[in-house]
Amino acid sequence: MEIFGIMLSVPAAFVASGVYALILNKFVWKRVMLRRTLQVASLIMLSLIVLEVALLASVGATRLARICGPSFYAAHIVLFFAAVPALTNAVMLRGTQGGWLRVLVAACAGAVFALPVALMQYGVSEALYGVD
Repeated sequence: MEIFGIMLSVPAAFVASGVYALILNKFVWKRVMLRRTLQVASLIMLSLIVLEVALLASVGATRLARICGPSFYAAHIVLFFAAVPALTNAVMLRGTQGGWLRVLVAACAGAVFALPVALMQYGVSEALYGVD
């Protein structure tokens, strides 16, 4: 059943990223302060995701959870849910205001990014809590 959920994450992320990119393009782009805040927050989130991947690859999920305590899984879940929107923000809110092509690129990038993020979440959950 998990494989079915992981497979559905890609088209769901495509649709969600596309809708979110349209919202960014129509409503957020005009608000410069909000746009800059979202850009900075997205780059911080993407940097934290890269840091988490590096730590998971070098230390492992169980050892990292022992080092950080219960806050590790909470932080991991926050990064998991923020990953695709952060990438969509990074694609949509740079340079000049985007058109349909940029919305499509953001939707495709979100869909491609959703699979490794979902697989990482699955691996961390299984490492920490075992197979259901």
